[in-house]
Amino acid sequence: MMRSSARALDVIQRKATFAQPSARDCGNGMKLLRTIRLDPSDTFVFERAADPGEWAVSGAFMFADADPETLDGKPRAAFRSGFLGVPSFGWSTLVQIVEASRG
Repeated sequence: MMRSSARALDVIQRKATFAQPSARDCGNGMKLLRTIRLDPSDTFVFERAADPGEWAVSGAFMFADADPETLDGKPRAAFRSGFLGVPSFGWSTLVQIVEASRG
């Protein structure tokens, strides 16, 4: 799992490039997901919780080789309702859509 996690992070980092908005965007910048935490529940629900403010993606690809019927406990919670924080590979239940920034 560790090697596949490092490989997945590399793919995410290469794809998460920042581009200038196109004319069809009407001047709006790129929007990405950022983790938020309203209570400490993520620290109990997931094996590793993402820190608030991390960039995030759908974590479904982490379960590409898993059979959903066999998932239980914390992995099942991550599969069903988790967003994957980058770079921590921690999970978050909630994200917000925000303007992309380099900081």
